[in-house]
Amino acid sequence: MAIKANAVNSRVKGLQFDYSEIFQNRLAANTEMAMLNRVMGRIPNTLNAREADFHFFTAPPEFSLWEEGTKRRYGRLFDRTWKVPVLRYGTGIEWDRLDEEDDLTDRFRTQMEGISDKAIEIEIEAYFAILSNTVNPQYLKAIPLGADGLPVFSAARTNYFPGGGNIVVGSGVSTPAQIITDYFRCRSRFKRVRDDANTRYFGEGIFKKGITLVFDDIHMKTFTEAFKAKTIQGNAAAPENIVATITEFGPVTFWGTSRLPAISPNTWYMILDGQPEKGIFALERRDLGSEPETILKTEQESDRASDYDTRRLLFRKRLGFGVSLPLGMMQITNV
Repeated sequence: MAIKANAVNSRVKGLQFDYSEIFQNRLAANTEMAMLNRVMGRIPNTLNAREADFHFFTAPPEFSLWEEGTKRRYGRLFDRTWKVPVLRYGTGIEWDRLDEEDDLTDRFRTQMEGISDKAIEIEIEAYFAILSNTVNPQYLKAIPLGADGLPVFSAARTNYFPGGGNIVVGSGVSTPAQIITDYFRCRSRFKRVRDDANTRYFGEGIFKKGITLVFDDIHMKTFTEAFKAKTIQGNAAAPENIVATITEFGPVTFWGTSRLPAISPNTWYMILDGQPEKGIFALERRDLGSEPETILKTEQESDRASDYDTRRLLFRKRLGFGVSLPLGMMQITNV
């Protein structure tokens, strides 16, 4: 029996349209993606390349006194270069045509919701793999290094972070006081970050642009209590001994998550929302809102479709993930 291609493809084309619409709706409603937008950068990649070259300027020259009758002093732009590979992610749906004909409750559209959620997962999972320096074979086979050749968090990054790099050995997460202590230790270290010209990288107003704290959600109660506190006391046995009153934490956002590795549930992260260059970024080879790559199969077009009476809808995304200079990121390690 002859089958018209338009009739056969109607369901597949409908699902393709549904995916594009559903993806945008699910993306807008995804709270984790909203948090990710605060801490991860995005760079469009319109080049037809499997690897992108990056050139990162780290510091302009400094002003110096220019006295009358003397020559102006010139400085150079400090920079670093590195490469970011473009990765390919894919999946597909295959179904029996009888399932299509018998779908009276629109379950196929529900599957598009699931595919949309899983497409969004790529960036979130890749970000946490880099943040925690933990390989996730499904999304990243290797964790990228920073533009300076070091991991995203390293005690060896002392040329930018005097006194121990962007890793702080924490006081613990059992009490609010421990969290507050480490929070202000991180703020102090951020204020001392230097660029390649050995000048201060962040201004005093950087904290007013927002701070995101990322931690295992089992600690949400303690973090919430910590940042509700109004005073710091020097001796728990003498509550009247108030050392300082906290007047401003800066706008602090909590990201309590279950995505951090179970082997280090007490480690947390402090990220400056207003950092000039996001420490971790996604290289978007295809825009997130674009339609998926699709292959439509009919009886006349595929031996498999003819032999098994099946249909297919295939999806593909291309993304890269990289680390620039993570000067606005701090890891607080706790055993």
